[in-house]
Amino acid sequence: RALRREIVYDFWRERFYGAAPEFAAHALHRGFGPDRLLALAQRRPSNPDLRILPDAPPVDMDALPALRKAADGVRLAWPAAREAVGRCLNDPALKRTDYGNPDALLARMEVYTTAGRTWPLFDGFEKFTPSALKEGTRKGLTPPDHPFFKACGTLRERASDWEIQADRQLLHLKTELFRVLPAELRRRKRRRNIQCFDDLLLDLKEALDGPGGPALAETLRARYRAALIDEFQDTDPIQYAIFRTVFGSGESPLFL
Repeated sequence: RALRREIVYDFWRERFYGAAPEFAAHALHRGFGPDRLLALAQRRPSNPDLRILPDAPPVDMDALPALRKAADGVRLAWPAAREAVGRCLNDPALKRTDYGNPDALLARMEVYTTAGRTWPLFDGFEKFTPSALKEGTRKGLTPPDHPFFKACGTLRERASDWEIQADRQLLHLKTELFRVLPAELRRRKRRRNIQCFDDLLLDLKEALDGPGGPALAETLRARYRAALIDEFQDTDPIQYAIFRTVFGSGESPLFL
């Protein structure tokens, strides 16, 4: 467990310390911290032959520059638009069920535009978009309009594009962790002269699959003239591969 934790934390540092701040923020926003990855890694069986699905390739996340540009547009427009936007959100044409606390929305926008971050958007940001304002306007009335709302709509669209790419990259990192974990775990255990029960099985299977495998299998058959496997339903693929290689030729009795 300690070695797995060390590997996962190193994996997280290597992938996120030099990453775009928006991607690190997105990962944490999704709960994709090192402890979450560690819990995922604990569920990975030791069988190195497992095929990891889906085969998620890395994503270049080319939607990030457009997201940053749209966020800069909102930040730059906010100081001059603040008062007019406040009046718009208090427009009687808006449903109070949707826009019942405009002061809270204005305060969140103030924090967002002055904090210097791009992602994630705050809860309720979509209320500043033209589509949400139209949806939140009473029937037969005209929704409030301001250029700032159009800038927010553009940012929301760019954020949606970015979010899709960032989620796909997180999926890639999950599958990458599953791929690198077994080899890295074995490498570090060997460096520290540590061996667990799974290593006994993996080392034996590796030896049987190697160039000396036939001679090793013959030696084992000579030493153990028969094999009896109790509770065979609990035999895992690694164990079964070993018994099939050593005793599966029919030369020695094998009872399951």
